[in-house]
Amino acid sequence: MENSKFNPEKVGRKSGEYHPSLWGDYFITNNPTFYAKQKSKSWMKQRAEELKDEVKKKLHTTSDLHESMSLIDAIQHLGIDYHFTKEIDEALDHLYNTELKSFALHEVALRFRLLRQQGFPIIVTHLVDAFGSSYSINNHNWSVYTDEFNKFKDDKGNFAKTLSNDPRGLLSLYNAAYLGIHVEKILDEAISFSRIHLESKAKDLKPPLANEVSRALVTPLQRRLKRLEARYYISDYEMEDKRDDAILELAKLDFNLVQSLHCEELKNISIWWNDLGLKDKLCYLRDRIVELYFWISGVCFEPDYSHARMIATKVIVLTCILDDTYDVYATLEECRALTDAIQSMPIYIIIKDDFRMEKYKDSLLKILVHLTIEGLCMFYFTNKSRMKEASICRWDMEAIDQLPTYLKDYFHKLISTFEEFEDELALEDKYRVSYLREMVIFFISLLLFSRFQYKSVAKVYHNETEWYAHDYTPTFEEHLQTSIISTAYPMLICACFVGMGNVATKEAFEWVLSIPEAVRASALVSRLMDDITSSEVTNQISLSLISQSLPILRMVSPNQLF
Repeated sequence: MENSKFNPEKVGRKSGEYHPSLWGDYFITNNPTFYAKQKSKSWMKQRAEELKDEVKKKLHTTSDLHESMSLIDAIQHLGIDYHFTKEIDEALDHLYNTELKSFALHEVALRFRLLRQQGFPIIVTHLVDAFGSSYSINNHNWSVYTDEFNKFKDDKGNFAKTLSNDPRGLLSLYNAAYLGIHVEKILDEAISFSRIHLESKAKDLKPPLANEVSRALVTPLQRRLKRLEARYYISDYEMEDKRDDAILELAKLDFNLVQSLHCEELKNISIWWNDLGLKDKLCYLRDRIVELYFWISGVCFEPDYSHARMIATKVIVLTCILDDTYDVYATLEECRALTDAIQSMPIYIIIKDDFRMEKYKDSLLKILVHLTIEGLCMFYFTNKSRMKEASICRWDMEAIDQLPTYLKDYFHKLISTFEEFEDELALEDKYRVSYLREMVIFFISLLLFSRFQYKSVAKVYHNETEWYAHDYTPTFEEHLQTSIISTAYPMLICACFVGMGNVATKEAFEWVLSIPEAVRASALVSRLMDDITSSEVTNQISLSLISQSLPILRMVSPNQLF
């Protein structure tokens, strides 16, 4: 199908008016040096190993609960906790099973935050009284009391005004309260109370506490990027009188080593992006390769997940191109052509004897039969003896012929990039990419008979284009039904898992395939915050949609959410 068949004048092209990349080829042509005041990179790695052993001994031998909590808190703030997962788990298990003999707000709040963010069960006593001893949330029994914060309230049920003289305690309370769940009213009250008093005290505080309070008031601790927090906290921790010099030295070495790795990855990603050649051929694209890599590095920054970052970044780059095509440049007719091409691509599904999604097997097979009749996919069964040779499915390159000329190259690059993912994996890990394809089919099985009968992310983007072209304002439910899928969150999570080695087991892929509440909630929050931010910048999102979204966000302003 050629461009000449389309009439752009009937449905005009939109323009995103995106500015060029601010970075250009900086990360290709420049090699940032992080070792000017340090010794060689090999020396830094060796010294870091020595310091890790020293810190592990401290975590093992520290018996005082207050000192142990302070060590763990500092290690987490500095972004080096991934080196000590076993030691921290053991220390927190001891903290969980030992009574904390302290009535200070800082220690009580710090203990609560360290335990809850690590997944230890927490109970709300007034809920137990109301619902009985078997009360649980999300199938977890909760047995550490949030009502211990009641000791800091006065006779009228309000947090005591005397707490305003304890800024360190208020900061700890503020950070802890953001780990509250919806039913914990006391933590909602804690956020309001501590924020008001921290704001009033902020100008009178001195570093490093003043710096920590300032960051907290802009972005709560749980919502910050760990690498940015590590960079800021290194400077703050250096000013602490009770700092641990071994931990500080390790944090500096580790930050420089990890940043060096990230720059090398970004160089390779930038070269890949240039070699792809799409930014020159598709003039409407957002050239945001650095920003997209930064996003993914915020998801998993650790050195062990280098391959995961590379795969996930490439996936989100290709997804953004698809988004820009539908949302910015393509005519309605071209959108329909691209949608038809993606939907008509034969997808070869392999149903093995040990089918991984057992609880969905019957319903999914019915959908696959329907899709096969419609010509949307083909599937067959294989026994275990043929599993290795049958474990890779490939897209049909002939689907490219259906596309307008300017999209053919993109489609080819999309398919070839996924094939490269398979080629990069060891034979025993190639099944991971097939999980991505299973996810596509599972999405189809869930959405095919839904209200809008979407069959893929591309179909969702196409529906949004139809709304724009016909000047239609969707209802809030229509907006959410569509946009939760168009965030592509499940796909990105799966993309990260593909490159995570043995950490991402088959059970992890099955978890993503089930589209659990955590994944849906993440997509929902992302969608609503993106809409709110976009409306502030471009004023293109309907105010009625935003107003309806506020109750879901619990009436929290955009600034507070970030």
